[in-house]
Amino acid sequence: MLLAETHGKGRSEVEDDEDLLTSTVFGHLRYVPPPVFWGRFLAMAKGTGGRPLAEALRLSEGGFAAYRQLIVDFWPRSLNNWEPDLILRFMGDGLPVVILVVEVKLWSGKSGEGEDDQLGRYLLLLDQIEKDCGSGILARTALIYLTPRDACAEIERTLQAVQDRSRYEGRLFRLQWQDVLAAAKAVMDGASEPAKTILQDVAAFLHGRRLEYFEGYHCLDQMRNFPNTAAVSFYTPLEPSGFAGMRMLAGLEEFAVIPAGWMS
Repeated sequence: MLLAETHGKGRSEVEDDEDLLTSTVFGHLRYVPPPVFWGRFLAMAKGTGGRPLAEALRLSEGGFAAYRQLIVDFWPRSLNNWEPDLILRFMGDGLPVVILVVEVKLWSGKSGEGEDDQLGRYLLLLDQIEKDCGSGILARTALIYLTPRDACAEIERTLQAVQDRSRYEGRLFRLQWQDVLAAAKAVMDGASEPAKTILQDVAAFLHGRRLEYFEGYHCLDQMRNFPNTAAVSFYTPLEPSGFAGMRMLAGLEEFAVIPAGWMS
């Protein structure tokens, strides 16, 4: 699917499928070693108090870049029949095992509120994972909420609903799909193969999906003149909190374009 879309062979009916997006992107990124991409990407994770993820997990100075092995589990079912989108397991010699539960959204918000809050359930899942690892394994866990928008309000509602906020607020972090593209672009030129090609493909795919941060307007070398009979339509961003393309506003009349004096 990734190569089909980057070569103009994508299908519009699957563009809003968050499961397909998750499997396409992370199905490729799981082959990229932690020192190449994951340290840069996870450094972008934001906690409620601004504390970096690596610091909250009490990792060594190298952070995630010090790890050498990554295992990605897609849609694993827990003992409570809960099913997060991803579980990332980072391992390395002499290093604590890091297990990150990742809940992914595209255009929808988190499901449930109060006692049924989806992120609240996955915070409880962190405790279950640490318990299942046993006393012989030092495991450190965190929950990441990955969306295409700023999710501060959603996370705050989750923390208000949990019984022990002080216990969990330092274990819940947010990332955006745009961070995946930003991290891939930042490291891909210096990466060796095959990681370089994987990161280039993922970056091209996310760019095609318009899941990138707005980087300013570009000046066109040649701007064509509008004829006197031209009409202009009104457009608005698809997402109010992040640029993700444009859509036409309904109910606004077109207006005629009148050339300025300097155009004559």
